[in-house]
Amino acid sequence: MTVKLRKLLPFLLIFLSVLSLSGQQVNEKISQHPDYSGGFYRNYPSSEITADTWTRPVGYVPFYISHYGRHGSRWISDRDIYSRASGLMEQAAREQVLTPEGKALLEEVRTLVREADGREGELSPQGSLEHRGIAERMYLHWPEVFCSKDGSPVQIDSKATVYTRCIYSMIAFDERLKEFDPSLRISRTAYRKDMAYLSNYSETGDSYKTALQVSDSLAKVWIQPDRFLQAIFNDADFIQRIPSRQLTMFDFFHLACSQQAVGQRQLDLFRHFTEEEIVQLWKVLSTQTYIEEGPSLRFGDACMTNAKRLLRNIVETADAVISGERDEAVTLRFGHESNIVPLLCLLQLKETDVRTAIRQEMQLNPDEMEAAAGVWNISEICPMATNLQFIFFRNASGNVKVKVLHNEKVAFFPFGKADFLDWKDLRSYLVSRY
Repeated sequence: MTVKLRKLLPFLLIFLSVLSLSGQQVNEKISQHPDYSGGFYRNYPSSEITADTWTRPVGYVPFYISHYGRHGSRWISDRDIYSRASGLMEQAAREQVLTPEGKALLEEVRTLVREADGREGELSPQGSLEHRGIAERMYLHWPEVFCSKDGSPVQIDSKATVYTRCIYSMIAFDERLKEFDPSLRISRTAYRKDMAYLSNYSETGDSYKTALQVSDSLAKVWIQPDRFLQAIFNDADFIQRIPSRQLTMFDFFHLACSQQAVGQRQLDLFRHFTEEEIVQLWKVLSTQTYIEEGPSLRFGDACMTNAKRLLRNIVETADAVISGERDEAVTLRFGHESNIVPLLCLLQLKETDVRTAIRQEMQLNPDEMEAAAGVWNISEICPMATNLQFIFFRNASGNVKVKVLHNEKVAFFPFGKADFLDWKDLRSYLVSRY
């Protein structure tokens, strides 16, 4: 053992014990609530919001909200997942190689595929409810933002990417606000010109293709499909003829995770997996997002660079509102997981700022993916309808403070754990990040 490693060992052992505790907590959550394993399919966790979210600095009044939100719960956007799972099950039925459990799964898959037909990637009713709930809490807890001092209509700027799931998320959010106050004037657009910052991928280039290859190889190594497939199919030769047995098991896991998003929990596809398999599949799903969209050591810089235009828009719009250049009470933006995850990482918020921890663990275990699996949790970072909100407050002397919320929980930056930040300090930090 080197002198350097010997010095680091006590710290690393403590660090690894913390990771173990964190992993145990995830296992317990999945055991009690399998839906938690859904990762980015997980329904928005509104039940976890606490009273701390709605506190405000003494002597200050909220006057502006800047928001970026992921679309709400949806059907699986990759229709190949439906077609591969359905095609395999129908072929097995024709060849009469389904076990009793397999026959039950076949009927469940048929139901899922029938319901998803023509809706792949679209917002579900659950997704609309999520955005209506976020809008309702925003209106009720920051009412001053929606009240004009001079009696003129309050202006809200609402923009979405050109994808219908984002447009319908925007509509659900805006309509809930209008139900509270029909006089609100909401500018609602979904223009391609705004995609340059709402949904930017210009920096990723060929690195994303490589990231996908690494992500796919991870699934092939980490997923052990034998028990699952043998429970579904009673013919060993049929199982051997399946082109990718790991991908097949992962497809069915995607279907199980998606049930909560589309209101089909009564099917309970999770019962076809053991608890250990669900935890392992969640680990793959979560770590893949670290590779493809998160702050990975190899691909993360390009991902985070893609979010810089969005962060610049947030800062410049806030500056214009504070100076009076823009008459706007709320700025709403609706996009995707692949946009808000890089933004959260760019800001180095507590849940996403994992690079230091990963490098530390890699001194004992050089596998970055294994290290990431211990500290990166997509179920917490980006469930459906994930949002980042900047709540701006002003006092009588004109000083501005900001409260930042991630999924309606107080978000903490690396430079401090204050619930309320002076805008000049936060602005300086945000500008430094782009």
